[in-house]
Amino acid sequence: MAHIESYRQDTDQRKTYSDRIFALVAIWLITIIGLVGLQGFRLWGFYLEPATVQTIIGATTAGVIGILLVVIRYLFPRR
Repeated sequence: MAHIESYRQDTDQRKTYSDRIFALVAIWLITIIGLVGLQGFRLWGFYLEPATVQTIIGATTAGVIGILLVVIRYLFPRR
Protein backbone atom coordinates (compact mmCIF):
# COMPACT_ATOMS: atom_id res chain seq x y z
CA MET A 1 0.00 0.00 0.00
CA ALA A 2 2.77 2.43 0.83
CA HIS A 3 4.29 1.96 -2.65
CA ILE A 4 0.99 2.80 -4.32
CA GLU A 5 0.51 5.94 -2.21
CA SER A 6 4.10 7.02 -2.92
CA TYR A 7 3.56 6.46 -6.64
CA ARG A 8 0.36 8.55 -6.56
CA GLN A 9 2.14 11.36 -4.75
CA ASP A 10 5.00 11.30 -7.28
CA THR A 11 2.52 11.38 -10.15
CA ASP A 12 0.66 14.33 -8.62
CA GLN A 13 3.89 16.24 -8.10
CA ARG A 14 5.04 15.55 -11.64
CA LYS A 15 1.76 16.89 -12.98
CA THR A 16 1.98 20.00 -10.81
CA TYR A 17 5.55 20.79 -11.80
CA SER A 18 5.04 19.99 -15.46
CA ASP A 19 2.13 22.48 -15.48
CA ARG A 20 4.35 25.09 -13.84
CA ILE A 21 7.15 24.47 -16.32
CA PHE A 22 4.69 24.86 -19.17
CA ALA A 23 3.46 28.17 -17.72
CA LEU A 24 7.03 29.43 -17.30
CA VAL A 25 7.94 28.57 -20.88
CA ALA A 26 4.71 30.12 -22.20
CA ILE A 27 5.38 33.37 -20.31
CA TRP A 28 8.95 33.36 -21.60
CA LEU A 29 7.78 32.94 -25.19
CA ILE A 30 5.19 35.70 -24.88
CA THR A 31 7.79 38.04 -23.37
CA ILE A 32 10.36 37.33 -26.08
CA ILE A 33 7.76 37.70 -28.85
CA GLY A 34 6.68 41.01 -27.29
CA LEU A 35 10.26 42.23 -27.09
CA VAL A 36 10.97 41.27 -30.69
CA GLY A 37 7.70 42.92 -31.80
CA LEU A 38 8.50 46.13 -29.94
CA GLN A 39 12.02 46.15 -31.33
CA GLY A 40 11.04 45.19 -34.87
CA PHE A 41 8.23 47.70 -35.30
CA ARG A 42 9.74 50.38 -33.05
CA LEU A 43 6.42 50.66 -31.22
CA TRP A 44 6.12 53.64 -28.83
CA GLY A 45 9.69 54.66 -29.68
CA PHE A 46 11.08 51.42 -28.24
CA TYR A 47 14.66 50.77 -29.29
CA LEU A 48 17.46 48.61 -28.00
CA GLU A 49 20.84 48.02 -29.54
CA PRO A 50 20.91 44.78 -31.55
CA ALA A 51 23.60 43.33 -29.28
CA THR A 52 21.40 44.03 -26.25
CA VAL A 53 18.44 42.24 -27.83
CA GLN A 54 20.62 39.26 -28.72
CA THR A 55 22.00 39.11 -25.19
CA ILE A 56 18.54 39.29 -23.60
CA ILE A 57 17.14 36.59 -25.87
CA GLY A 58 20.18 34.34 -25.45
CA ALA A 59 20.41 34.72 -21.69
CA THR A 60 16.73 34.16 -21.04
CA THR A 61 16.66 31.19 -23.39
CA ALA A 62 19.64 29.59 -21.66
CA GLY A 63 18.11 30.25 -18.24
CA VAL A 64 14.71 28.79 -19.11
CA ILE A 65 16.23 25.74 -20.79
CA GLY A 66 18.54 25.21 -17.80
CA ILE A 67 15.64 25.37 -15.34
CA LEU A 68 13.62 23.08 -17.57
CA LEU A 69 16.39 20.47 -17.74
CA VAL A 70 17.01 20.50 -13.99
CA VAL A 71 13.33 20.07 -13.16
CA ILE A 72 12.75 17.40 -15.80
CA ARG A 73 15.76 15.38 -14.67
CA TYR A 74 14.55 15.58 -11.09
CA LEU A 75 10.95 14.67 -11.88
CA PHE A 76 11.71 11.98 -14.43
CA PRO A 77 14.93 10.24 -13.37
CA ARG A 78 16.45 7.56 -15.54
CA ARG A 79 15.75 4.13 -14.14
